[in-house]
Amino acid sequence: MGDRHAIGEFDAPVEPSVGRRASLDQGADRSVLWRGRSTADGAATGAAPRRRRLGLGVAWAVAVVAVLAAVTRDAATKLWWTDAVAMEDLDVYRRAGQAVLDASPVYEPAGSQLVFTYPPPAALAAVPLAPLPQRAAYLLWTAAQVAVLAWLVWISFAPLLRRWSRDRQVAAAGLLTAVALVTVPLNSNLELGQVNVLLAGLVVADLLPRRRRLPQGVLVGLATACKLVPGLFIVYLLAVRRWRAAAVAVTSFLVVNLVAWLVLPDSVGRYWTAELWATERIGSLDYTSNQSVRGMLERVAPLAGRPAVWLLLVAAVTIVGLGRAVLAHRRGDELAAITLVGLVGVLVSPVGWIHHLVWFVPALGLLVGDGRDRRRVGSALVVTALLVVRLPWMAADALAGLGAGTDALLRPPLTAIESTYGLLALACVLVGPVPRRWRPSSTGAARDAPVPMVRPPR
Repeated sequence: MGDRHAIGEFDAPVEPSVGRRASLDQGADRSVLWRGRSTADGAATGAAPRRRRLGLGVAWAVAVVAVLAAVTRDAATKLWWTDAVAMEDLDVYRRAGQAVLDASPVYEPAGSQLVFTYPPPAALAAVPLAPLPQRAAYLLWTAAQVAVLAWLVWISFAPLLRRWSRDRQVAAAGLLTAVALVTVPLNSNLELGQVNVLLAGLVVADLLPRRRRLPQGVLVGLATACKLVPGLFIVYLLAVRRWRAAAVAVTSFLVVNLVAWLVLPDSVGRYWTAELWATERIGSLDYTSNQSVRGMLERVAPLAGRPAVWLLLVAAVTIVGLGRAVLAHRRGDELAAITLVGLVGVLVSPVGWIHHLVWFVPALGLLVGDGRDRRRVGSALVVTALLVVRLPWMAADALAGLGAGTDALLRPPLTAIESTYGLLALACVLVGPVPRRWRPSSTGAARDAPVPMVRPPR
């Protein structure tokens, strides 16, 4: 097919023969390289019958309407009504970008407004947003999030979408994107104007394609420079012995921070010496939205002055999660590996807000697989339902109304429900599906070369 691949480009799939399909399990199916289209498919594509074009147009219409309906469910007032509540986090980014333009301190609080807590390179990245009118910035940011999310859905659910014709694939992808947008983690990203979907897109675009124009690791380093949590992917690259990609990621991170230091020397020094360690600026560790291991423990019993339990659990989750990610990588399912590392990053951080859990999207795609296993599809539906219902907040409200006596008996189960999303993420890391079949490379390629990845439907 030629070396035509760029970031986000993949080989076109063709449905395997019956015997070939029978020889593949969920993990193997995700890693097969589909080489071109069959003759019949090519003839159908060349003919382009009118009814097929009409069906594709209808599918696009259904997809667009579904996504727009999901986007406007809670975000419409912020996008269109001038008296609406602001996208608080996006406004924080824009104020940081404006501070760069004004040569003002990035980390100075502005009255009662939320403070900027990201590394200095994130403030540089926000500069283009600062001059825009507020509503234009909201629309642009929301459109970017939805576009990246749709691409993640297209890739994550590829084995399922591959079973249908192209027009049905488009319609199904639109509906799946709409469902993803109404889950609490993704809807929170839209409401707040958060950056997590875009960062996940950078990581997946860097690690998933077989061939790319940018050296592998550049985008991971850029994501880490803007928000430190993606740095765990550099550890993953070392664990799977992609030495060159890890070195490129570290170099990218250092170069971006060097540029930030040249532009914002005082802010860079302040961040690494003070702001990074002031976790109280981010929020209370026992706040309901904190679904990390630390947050779950803090809601059970405050850990001030005795962090040993948390550190032991963090070490265990990291070792198990990265170990399973390495296993998935060796068995040819890079998307599973990336998802595991992403979820581990949220769990082991001192603060892992609900809107950080965008990795549930590829996790659900991995769980569904090709849709032939009813138990896995049923499990994915249950998880999706839990992600749509705001259980943590419902439990928090119930806990706030508890009194002494018999009401105290309800506190343990309600506390567990308050950590629903963190527990789901932990379950994905510990027992989520990983391919069973080993698929060693027959080409003798170096370990630095990426293994075959999931292909989106074409």
